[in-house]
Amino acid sequence: MKSNIDEDNTTHSYTIIDMRTVDCEKFLYADRPEEVIISILCDYKGRDVRMFIREILERIRELVKEETLQSKYIRQLEILSNLRDLQDYVSEEVDKMAFTFDLTKDYRFRQGREEGMAKGIEKGREQGREEGREQGMAKGIEQGMAKGIEQGREEGLKEGLEFALKLKFGFDSLELIEKIKAIKDIQQLENIKDIIKNTNTVAEFIQKITRD
Repeated sequence: MKSNIDEDNTTHSYTIIDMRTVDCEKFLYADRPEEVIISILCDYKGRDVRMFIREILERIRELVKEETLQSKYIRQLEILSNLRDLQDYVSEEVDKMAFTFDLTKDYRFRQGREEGMAKGIEKGREQGREEGREQGMAKGIEQGMAKGIEQGREEGLKEGLEFALKLKFGFDSLELIEKIKAIKDIQQLENIKDIIKNTNTVAEFIQKITRD
């Protein structure tokens, strides 16, 4: 990653900080969940990794009372943890701590489901004219529900990937975020998590994402 930006008649330089060398407590005990989850990228000073992840999850639970918001930060934590090869540990500890999040309460899920149901119902009506109203409506609603779930998952993935890109590439990530927003394929979005972890420059990232 470059340590300077040259623009026309001006040059801007800055210091690149390796997050793995930063004391995790600078973020772990912050009062904002957005800062707490960043601690997963830092130096956790010889702590047992599972105990460290539990500390982060406990801080999220202390700071965020609403279940739907808890899920948002946990989702972001899981994506960031992939940059340190800790995602499996995070997923396991989330399960152990039994966060009582209900997917159907998630805003993105509900928004996607409602939009999907509306489109599905309309499609069902069209099919109903040809196949019979009752049968067509049932099929349309079923398709709408499935599409709603898919849309909720897509939005959540994009949100987490955008956060990870900003942390890894900073100012240079703006172009990448626009590319991510245009992707509709869930599996491709899942693959991008590994690409972020295994690339060091924007050029390398774009090369891999284009090739894949």
